[in-house]
Amino acid sequence: MDSQAKQNAIVDFVFEHAAATPDRLAIASEYDAFTYDELKERVLAVADRLMAMEIGPGDIVAVLAPPRTDAYTLFLALNSIGAIWLSLNNKFRYPEMEHTVAGARPKAMFFISEMGGRNYVDEVRKLAESTDSIRHLCSLDREIDDSELAAVGYFPDMVDTGMAGERAEPPPRDAAAVAAIIYTSGSTGRPKGCMLPNRSMVQRVSVQIDEYPLAWPPSIYVPFPLNHVGGLVLMSGFAMASGGTAHFREKFAPGDVGAIVETHGINFIALPPTMYRMIFDADGFDAGRFKDVEIFFWSGARMPKPMIEQLRGMGKGQVRTNYGATELCSSLTCSDPDLDLDTLAITIGRSRSDELRVVDKDGKVCRVGEIGEIQARREFCMAGYLNNPEATAAAYTEDGWLKTGDLVQVLPDGNLSFIGRNSDMYKSGGENVYPAEIEECIEANPKVNLVAVIGVADDLYDEVGRAYIMTSPDADLSPEEMKTWCAERLANYKIPKRFDICSELPLLANGKVDKVTLRKAAD
Repeated sequence: MDSQAKQNAIVDFVFEHAAATPDRLAIASEYDAFTYDELKERVLAVADRLMAMEIGPGDIVAVLAPPRTDAYTLFLALNSIGAIWLSLNNKFRYPEMEHTVAGARPKAMFFISEMGGRNYVDEVRKLAESTDSIRHLCSLDREIDDSELAAVGYFPDMVDTGMAGERAEPPPRDAAAVAAIIYTSGSTGRPKGCMLPNRSMVQRVSVQIDEYPLAWPPSIYVPFPLNHVGGLVLMSGFAMASGGTAHFREKFAPGDVGAIVETHGINFIALPPTMYRMIFDADGFDAGRFKDVEIFFWSGARMPKPMIEQLRGMGKGQVRTNYGATELCSSLTCSDPDLDLDTLAITIGRSRSDELRVVDKDGKVCRVGEIGEIQARREFCMAGYLNNPEATAAAYTEDGWLKTGDLVQVLPDGNLSFIGRNSDMYKSGGENVYPAEIEECIEANPKVNLVAVIGVADDLYDEVGRAYIMTSPDADLSPEEMKTWCAERLANYKIPKRFDICSELPLLANGKVDKVTLRKAAD
């Protein structure tokens, strides 16, 4: 896209496509759909109302909602006037929302009132009462009576497109300005607010355009929450930058995905392995519905070889993976489109620029075969952690590289093999043990659906492994059988000392196994 260099923010792509392809579908959901021209007018209308509420550059606005067109329209409107998006996942429990809102101190809050039998109105009231910064409350899904919650607006009233074509675009966006605050999943402590600049978002989606060429503009299924870089940047941002379509869904329903893909011409699917597994296991799964998908993409964990082969046989043949993180504002690496199965099963791809390095504990660049930490150049990473200068300073090396805390091994062809997080590694009898290696071994068992390995305290060995295994449907698997399986494939010190066979495992909003919850349960 020749005009990419002119884009300072994600919303600039929307304005560009509204002029070039006004009738192309931009965003859609279970309930509604809007072309680029319609989306632009809605964004400008909402931006006007936001400014009338005295919301402007640098102001933070909290949004409590699943992936919806109105929520994403609000992100674009905030982006257009230089305000900052702070998304709260509707799956958050109240203490998680309170931690986020108390730290960010938003000026306004937009929210859904109910979903899945959960009423959010009382929780929103408590948040507003506990945070004196909130001056405006606005419901996305229904009008709220004063007896329920005082001084509440209604989002559809903000989307008055009666002046279509007459509103001027807001002043140019500042590429260096913070566009969104996304809180980390808290895998190594309390979640921290990553401040993501416009330029980082634009860089990441622009690289995706180059790395994932499609015969048609991307039509992307978006079940990921918008408080995650996967939903906000990798999927929605990529669709907007490419002039494609983001198909939002409030929740991930594995049995519905095939129909959505077939009906809406989805050609790019980006999900973690856990979600692909759920799709395969859903009643009525029909691989033929995915025949027009050009690229199947995954991240967040290794994909078992049988699943890779299954995906390769379902669509146009491209199966790709990557590595990214909230602090990186999305993907930092990607795999080649024609990798052999053995490499694809262990790699996270490689960097196409000089944005990445792998260094050992002494800061020396790793050679082939060595294990080290992925570090990224500062330019297109987060601007820092919100109100946390100490954590921000600790996140960077003295020479300006972001420390991800993730370990990889450098392969001979330049690809990187993900080993695990520094915080996941444990020592058993003096030996370093990387759970990712053990999980790969266990997942190779056809009876295993999903696995997570953690280190737990042990009087003799200091730490030992504990494996939590979710079996495939109708599979009969015992801890003894799993121990024998591992003994034939792993050194003795790597074999978990305990195997828990589970009906389900706790998942984070991004589809990864929630190891924090598992560690707490194991204590």
